[in-house]
Amino acid sequence: MSNPFTLWGMARRATQQFRQTTYDNAGLVPDTPSAASDDTSDAASISSTRRRRSSPIVPTRKATVSASIDNVVATPSPPSSPDPSSPPAKSILYDMASNGSSTTLAQEPASMLSESPKMAPIDLKSPDDYFSLRKSSGSKDSTDAATRDKAGLEEQIRELRAELHTASEDRDLYSGELKGFRESKDRLEKELKRSQEKWDAERAQLVEERSKDQEQFEAEKASLTEMITTLTSEKKRLVADVENKVNDLAAGREMAAGLVKDVEASQQENAQLRERVEALVVSVEEKGEECSRLSEVIAGLEREKADSGRTIETLQKYLSMEKDELRAAKAHYAEEIESAKQETQDILQEAMDERESWEAARLEWQAEKTKDHERFGRERQSLCERIAGLEKDVEERDRVRKILDEDLAVTRKEKDDGSAFIATLQQQLASAKEATRKLQESAVARTTALQRDLDRTREERDRQVAARDNQIRSLSESLEGLKKDLAQARTTMQEISNQRDATIHQLSTNLVERNRVIDQAEGEKESLREQLVSLGDDLTNKELEKHSLEEEIVALTKEKDLRGQTVFSLQEQLTLAAGEMKLVRDTTTAKVAGLEEELRRMKEERDQGACWIM
Repeated sequence: MSNPFTLWGMARRATQQFRQTTYDNAGLVPDTPSAASDDTSDAASISSTRRRRSSPIVPTRKATVSASIDNVVATPSPPSSPDPSSPPAKSILYDMASNGSSTTLAQEPASMLSESPKMAPIDLKSPDDYFSLRKSSGSKDSTDAATRDKAGLEEQIRELRAELHTASEDRDLYSGELKGFRESKDRLEKELKRSQEKWDAERAQLVEERSKDQEQFEAEKASLTEMITTLTSEKKRLVADVENKVNDLAAGREMAAGLVKDVEASQQENAQLRERVEALVVSVEEKGEECSRLSEVIAGLEREKADSGRTIETLQKYLSMEKDELRAAKAHYAEEIESAKQETQDILQEAMDERESWEAARLEWQAEKTKDHERFGRERQSLCERIAGLEKDVEERDRVRKILDEDLAVTRKEKDDGSAFIATLQQQLASAKEATRKLQESAVARTTALQRDLDRTREERDRQVAARDNQIRSLSESLEGLKKDLAQARTTMQEISNQRDATIHQLSTNLVERNRVIDQAEGEKESLREQLVSLGDDLTNKELEKHSLEEEIVALTKEKDLRGQTVFSLQEQLTLAAGEMKLVRDTTTAKVAGLEEELRRMKEERDQGACWIM
């Protein structure tokens, strides 16, 4: 009859071999005391059998990752001796637990031996099925069964080692992916920082340009207001000058009527003095010619002044198109215009002074005429005395005529000097126009270049935003794929964990470690996903800031257009003021022409009266 404890010894040997295989990497092999009831053949076979040592299957972890076991539940230590009332299988398991550690197979459920996936289920009808001496089939059959069970356990161990190796490779792969995600995150943060700095610089530049445009607009508005005030005062002054000229011409008309009456009386009284009257008429005609020449000179100066005014208006229009580059030129032209106006006023003042001198000469002539009348009354008695007085008067008139000729020559010389100065001023204005045109062309070219640069910058920014969106989209797709892979891996790992829990508890510890590593990787992925979401939010905020900057640019453009419309309205006001000045000048010229025509008519009437006297 065979030994009834052969199966028990075989189970103990299998358990000891499994412990050696499992705890080789940790360097801890628990000692299992041999049973006193074992046979010598089993002890000899155990001592002669060489223990196999496998290579480490647990992957080396980083020092920063703390090892923790989350799913291991400590069970109470089994009693030192089996319960007599328990079945024999439970007694064997308790005995194994008392000889082993807390992490051995004894901690698994009692039905593990019958529920192994590699062993066929055994129907235990009674506690004495395996250990009855009457029903034992012999040591040979038990040894074969133990060998088959050992081979099955070794096969399971190899499969579990392969699975652990695969799990370590998956962990390395996930670590590489996490490293790539961290690098992508750093790169995206750097790009976001550069974009932020660039957008801040563009915004500061836009604010600075806006302030400069505002200051320039205020300066132009002040200059145009001052110019309108100056033109209004000049218009008032011209109107007052026209009224004064009209009053002077009316007084001259009255004086001419009085002169005609006096001449008629003198002709009636002094028929003998025809020669002197003719000489006086000739001198009056010369004075009229001189007056007409002076009027022509004044009209020419007025026309030149009008031309200068139109030229100045044109220059002002050109100068209004250029802002920063032409300020100095505008000031220079304004000074030249003021000097030209001053010179024109000086010429007008000189003409008025000449007119006053002519009026003084006329008054002197009237006084002399009165004296002549008195002298005629006194000299009627003596023809010789009258002839002598007439000779003296003729000499005096010749002297006065010479003085007037000299004054006329001086006036002509001054006129020539004024014409030369005006020609020089026109040349300067022409050169200023050419310089203004060149500056305008350069400004247009520079504006075009700046617009092209701005368009290129916008296109580059759009391309960068599109590339960033593509990167984010690809990262999202890769994250979705990783989620699916992780879900599938989690399902697979759960199945493997269930199989290992049903097979062996030690491997469940390794699976728990693997789950912990996967959970840690998942946590890192979640944190990376949150960082990516925050980066997406930052990019969205930057897009909103970009839209706000574009709206500010549109507002600045509208404000610039409004300023252009304001400047255009001011230019129209200047044009209207210039038109009113031209209308006043034309009215003045027409009135002067009418007065000259009336003077000519009066001269003709006076000539007819002189002919009638003759």
